[in-house]
Amino acid sequence: MTFESHKRYLVTGAGGFIGTALCEQLQAQGQRVRALLRRSAVGPWDEAAECDLGAEPLPHGLMDGIDGVFHLAGMAHV
Repeated sequence: MTFESHKRYLVTGAGGFIGTALCEQLQAQGQRVRALLRRSAVGPWDEAAECDLGAEPLPHGLMDGIDGVFHLAGMAHV
């Protein structure tokens, strides 16, 4: 899958297995990645915001400058 160059994508669940792999692929294609994480983490993204989607409102300005969203956040284990 290829995307237009120089776009900025928001990836929810970016710290998970699939989210991390997607962020790596997006960056390899020259895209900018903003990660939405439940907890602070280092990964293959340009910038990050923290938020528990089940308990908190979205951070102010989270969507500013975003061209597309990959929503991968979810509970894999209970």
